[in-house]
Amino acid sequence: MNYTLTDDDRKNLTLFIGECWHEWELYYSEEDKCTAFRCRNENCKLHNILLTPAGIGDVMDRKKQTFPTPSDQHAVFTKLVEVGKWEEFEHYLWNAYLNLDRYKNTSFILWNLESPERFCKLVSEYLKEEGK
Repeated sequence: MNYTLTDDDRKNLTLFIGECWHEWELYYSEEDKCTAFRCRNENCKLHNILLTPAGIGDVMDRKKQTFPTPSDQHAVFTKLVEVGKWEEFEHYLWNAYLNLDRYKNTSFILWNLESPERFCKLVSEYLKEEGK
C-alpha cells in the first residue's frame, strides 16, 4: 500500500486537528490602498492580515501541514484521543490491516509509531470511512 499523503488527506487531517486549510483570495484593501491576499476563512488568523503579493510566497509555502514528522503524528493522535475516537481507530486499523497474515507478528504500537506519515495516512483513511 502507498502511504503517501494526498492534498485531500492533508486537508482532512489539518481540519481534523482544528487548524485552517488556507485558501487564498485576492482582494483590494481600501484601508491600505493596495491589492493583497488573505485566507477565505473568516475565522482564520490570516483572514484580516495584509499579505502583499511580494510577501505571500513564504506564507503560502508554510500554509499547509504535510504531516511527515513525529510532532504531526502526535497532534493527530492527541486529537483522536480528545474526541474519543482512538479505540474506534484501533479497531478499524486491526480489521483493515493488522489481521492480515503479513502483520500477525507485528506489534501494533511499534507499527503505528515507526512512520508518522503512514500513521497519518491511516488516520485520514479512517476519517474518510467514518464519514461515509
